[in-house]
Amino acid sequence: MKQKFLLLKSEDHTELIIRELAELDTGKYSLICEEKHASDAIKKAMETPNQILDMLRSNNMFPPNHMIHQIIRSIMELFAEEGKDSVELFFDDIEHITNEGENIFNIDEEDNETAAIDNLLEEEIDEDFIDEIDVKTDDPIDNSIEQISIDDTLGDEDE
Repeated sequence: MKQKFLLLKSEDHTELIIRELAELDTGKYSLICEEKHASDAIKKAMETPNQILDMLRSNNMFPPNHMIHQIIRSIMELFAEEGKDSVELFFDDIEHITNEGENIFNIDEEDNETAAIDNLLEEEIDEDFIDEIDVKTDDPIDNSIEQISIDDTLGDEDE
């Protein structure tokens, strides 16, 4: 999944606004979460790395480690530079799902289990087997309905 984080200072610079957006449709990002933190609290929390990490993570927004550390660095840069009012960060999860430089999920290669299933589907069915079963007549449930004759005298006797 592709995500974008917008780090914005409010107009009066009293708040830090963090917006988390996700690419739900190709090239279109939708707002998932927005959180606001007082600028003074952020500056104080920046003195202790674990404190700012705890402050930024919440029940609504919980970026994983590879994202949160970059977000913290960007917040520090945002507050260090006077003229800077916003930072935009992009993340693509597929880039972070790696194992020593190789993707753990190899999308291009066909996996053996899928290949085995495909082989089952491609196997030819023996013609003798098909001839033994007549789908139209061989029914385990006898669907034939016998004509039930209605005795007219039953209706007359009950009256």
